[in-house]
Amino acid sequence: MTAAMSGVTIPNFVMAPLLSLIFGVYLGWLPVGGWAGGDAAHSVLPVIALCLPQIAFVARLMRGSPRRGDAQQLQSARRAPRGYPSASP
Repeated sequence: MTAAMSGVTIPNFVMAPLLSLIFGVYLGWLPVGGWAGGDAAHSVLPVIALCLPQIAFVARLMRGSPRRGDAQQLQSARRAPRGYPSASP
């Protein structure tokens, strides 16, 4: 929950340089600059940086939806009639 909340609250202009520093400069896994003719490796960091808040928002929604559904089922079970209705001839 903390990762999803921080993904929503940290803005893109802060997260993008951090991702570039970590994955591009320190680890060297992805290229930091350049375009290289539209190579897929050059678009991974920008795509992740731009999609991270939306991914975190969806993660929060998915985590909260089962709780809400359980509460609705519990309320409908409380209102349900108890036992079988009496059989009339």
